[in-house]
Amino acid sequence: MRQLIQYALPGVIVGAFVFLSPAAGQAQSTNPLVGTWVLNVDKSAFQPANFAPDAKDMTLELVGDRLRMHTRTIRGQGAGSARETELTVGFDGSEVEVPATGVKVSLKKMSDTSFERMAKGDGPQMETSTWTLSADRKMLTVTTEGVDAFGAKYTSTQVFERGTAD
Repeated sequence: MRQLIQYALPGVIVGAFVFLSPAAGQAQSTNPLVGTWVLNVDKSAFQPANFAPDAKDMTLELVGDRLRMHTRTIRGQGAGSARETELTVGFDGSEVEVPATGVKVSLKKMSDTSFERMAKGDGPQMETSTWTLSADRKMLTVTTEGVDAFGAKYTSTQVFERGTAD
């Protein structure tokens, strides 16, 4: 269950940020978060270190007032090394369940370029993240603290850079 939070929750929250930004009702081309985001593993930090993926990318697309998010995370090599999650999320302030995880997410806007995300699962499982878009809109930093289903604490600072096609 510990890895499911790391795989599933980040994309959900990125989608929430797109909704909360002032440009959410505008065309996709003007929304600063629509497009592809690629994790810079070298600039990112994970504790425990085994939470670090080998690669991760997210693609965000507006579908009406909802966000479609596709996340691909790669850990190791061979069969089962890539995990893909696709989710379309509407934002009305209520908790959203991440498919096949039992994890529920809620959001709190901090500013036009940052927000806080709370996630909870079964038992002690809980996570809080702050998502911040850089002033030049080329970097998205996600700072996370959590407790997994076994009660073990974890943290991460994930640095995403805008994909080259965007």
